[in-house]
Amino acid sequence: MDYYCSNCKNKLKLDIEVKFCPFCGKPYQIGDYRVNSDSLRITIGSDSERTIENKYWDASSECISRIKAKLQSQLLTLESKAFRRLAYIPIPEEFGEYISDGESDPPTRIRKYIKKIERTFDEIEKNPEQFRIRANQVQDWIDKERTLIVNTHKKLMDVLRFEKQNDYEDRLRCEKEQDDDEESIRINRYDRAKYNQLLQAIHISEIRIRKIIFDEDGSFNTPYAKSLPEEEAEECDPEVLSRELLELSEIDYDFIFGENPDQFILKFWDCIIYLAYVANEMLDDQYNRACTASSAVSYKEKIQCQIAALDDALSDFSDNLEIHLDKLYRSQRADMLEVQLSLVNILKECTIDGDL
Repeated sequence: MDYYCSNCKNKLKLDIEVKFCPFCGKPYQIGDYRVNSDSLRITIGSDSERTIENKYWDASSECISRIKAKLQSQLLTLESKAFRRLAYIPIPEEFGEYISDGESDPPTRIRKYIKKIERTFDEIEKNPEQFRIRANQVQDWIDKERTLIVNTHKKLMDVLRFEKQNDYEDRLRCEKEQDDDEESIRINRYDRAKYNQLLQAIHISEIRIRKIIFDEDGSFNTPYAKSLPEEEAEECDPEVLSRELLELSEIDYDFIFGENPDQFILKFWDCIIYLAYVANEMLDDQYNRACTASSAVSYKEKIQCQIAALDDALSDFSDNLEIHLDKLYRSQRADMLEVQLSLVNILKECTIDGDL
């Protein structure tokens, strides 16, 4: 075996297995030696010894599963926490499902969604510095998770004694190609006065919507209103939307003698979703400015790309861990108790270092 003491940094080559460094007396760690093809094997001389090795082999396999689950859980937490911090406005798929799917009553749910859009506009206008802080914090979280995955991968490779993959760290990074073509640049159309007019029309219409859907005797059913696609939102004019919405809000809607309000409800929802897209575009613009990045690529897409790269790399190396453990066990070149104890330490380090 080739020995390297992580304490005193001395190297040593021996044909026998030793537990302590002869130079400083410190015990060798699991990663301080490399097994050569001629090295001695762990001798299993009885059924009881085989039973003990099997026990720690099973415990090692269970520990590997827990390490994989822990890293995957931390990655999901990272994604959720990152996008909460970036405060992008979620785009519901459909109006009726959205207003009925929550703890608050439907009118309050609509009101909160509109308020979130207004609050985003206010933050962009009054406190742009916070977006640099948010972007840096999220990137720090991603870098921390990347470092944790890389370090855990290296430790597992040392414990399970398989060759390192040179391109592994490169696969943890995602550099989306920049395209500065004019058609690729996202619209930067922020004009608070223009959107205030549409917000005012939404507030006026909200009163009518509340009466039509929620306050009367239930004569009208909430129509199926699929949210406005982003491509169509790009073509919308807020002034035209304001005018159309106000015109629809003035119509006398009655279940028996009046007009059906479906078109009014659909237009109301389209206007809200349009402003949500605009608010998200403005957030993208602020984050790209904070990171001095090109506006040709959505900042949200960049973050998603980085997290997806972490997930792909984690899945890639996780798939082979049990196979390497089995090979190590069959080769009888490692004490399964030592392997299991080392894996327990790695699991503890994952738990401590993975907290965001």
